[in-house]
Amino acid sequence: MISRAEFERALALVRRSGVQDTLQERLHPPGQGGRSRALRLDVLLTAMILTTTHYQDLLLTRVHRLLTNDLARSYQKELGIIREDGQKLTIRQVRYVVEAIERKYAYTAKRRPDLDDPARVERQGSFQEVIDQFLAASIPTHLVGQGRFAVDTSAIDRTVASPTTRRTTGPTACATVA
Repeated sequence: MISRAEFERALALVRRSGVQDTLQERLHPPGQGGRSRALRLDVLLTAMILTTTHYQDLLLTRVHRLLTNDLARSYQKELGIIREDGQKLTIRQVRYVVEAIERKYAYTAKRRPDLDDPARVERQGSFQEVIDQFLAASIPTHLVGQGRFAVDTSAIDRTVASPTTRRTTGPTACATVA
């Protein structure tokens, strides 16, 4: 069971980042009609964060389980996971939102072979901006200032920690704070 307080803390982080608004603008540009989404983006992103901390993976079935089973029923109603008619959010609705985001941001040749190079660069830049926006909101306020902060283990020299372990290299996710 995930407490309301824990969900609210993660939800506050998501809202502080503004990522849900950025995604909403990309998914549903202003002036475009259409039915409102069954699952709010801020709630989905919060559930994804908590799924990684509680289940150590990001399977959409687990995100759905967290939303529909791990939260108090009254809180599910507040978040719109249970509609007023009593119908619960379905796994299909979770997948639909995630796939919609993926369609708008996919830029690799494997995912989007139809894109030309300028479109691929624009999508990659847009995706990186969302990541940076989210990471910037996660930096503790006592660290705020200009600079770059690593959010993975690349800053740890594993050769010092264990002589038998080789240093691993790979991409580092960084947020630039201006």
